[in-house]
Amino acid sequence: MGKNYLKLISSFLLSALLMIGCQKDLKETNPEVSPEANLQTAKEQPKNECRLTKMSFGSVGKEYNYHYNNQGLADEWDITDYGLFKQEYDASGKLAKSRWYIGNDLQVTIHFFYEGKKVIKEIWYNGNTTEIGDEIFYTYNAKGQMVRMESFMNDYYTVMSYTPQGNNSSWDFFVGGYPYYSGVLTYTQPYKNPYLAVPGIEHGFPYVNPQYNSNKWWATGEKLTIYDENGDPFVLYDYDPSQTIWQGGFQNYPLSTNYFDLVANDWYPFTFEYENCGPGNVNNNSQTAKSSSVASSKKINPMMLMKYNPSKSINEQARDLRRQLIK
Repeated sequence: MGKNYLKLISSFLLSALLMIGCQKDLKETNPEVSPEANLQTAKEQPKNECRLTKMSFGSVGKEYNYHYNNQGLADEWDITDYGLFKQEYDASGKLAKSRWYIGNDLQVTIHFFYEGKKVIKEIWYNGNTTEIGDEIFYTYNAKGQMVRMESFMNDYYTVMSYTPQGNNSSWDFFVGGYPYYSGVLTYTQPYKNPYLAVPGIEHGFPYVNPQYNSNKWWATGEKLTIYDENGDPFVLYDYDPSQTIWQGGFQNYPLSTNYFDLVANDWYPFTFEYENCGPGNVNNNSQTAKSSSVASSKKINPMMLMKYNPSKSINEQARDLRRQLIK
């Protein structure tokens, strides 16, 4: 992987106190869906509820593909060259478990714990065992916004802040107390966040930046900085909000956004496809995306740093990626 390949899905997260005092009240949701819930059919779902089916990162040839069960909840999340996450929900529709597969091999089983409607804890078990690989806690502010994600077990955390409109304005990721990534986001167009059209998945649980799934708007610009082993900053990309090209679709969801990176002096397109969005499905036929001259093999996606990988620690992942990017 080369320096520019880290340019794609980007990142964002949280900052505040941790809900440790609430641990005694934690209660895992029942991963089994009740027979009554299974009787609900797609015909009973809202007729005009958009669902994201595909997100493509054109400059690197990567995709997210989503599949939904008959309750309209995302039961599969497939990430190109990364793996497949299979979700299970309780009878109330809350995410209870997710299993991460690479091919036919089960890597991790994730259990989710709630306080009210908010996820406040995850336990990541290796494969289908009871061996805990990671334990993650979430903290929210008075507005219900995720402000901190932390793993005491693997010694990393992310903090974040928000705009008055409720969009993530900045985030910082730390490993071992040292900064690794910092993101600053800009919003000048009120296009809806496509992740809001993925019912059931309320946060990007595989990544170090899970809060972006609950952002209200899709970012117009973003600047991502990585820090070398001496703590010196290095700007990986800087999407210029004044040059971003949009194509809108039904219900104000974007069909495409095309970013111009001031660092690489090149374009980076994102495209989106939906279903069930009103008078006909929204299929992306965008002509706005400009071609990128940078070879996809030289682009790196910072969001692809997972919170936990059974084959490599978060410290090893972050250190290796950082060394590849800063050369």
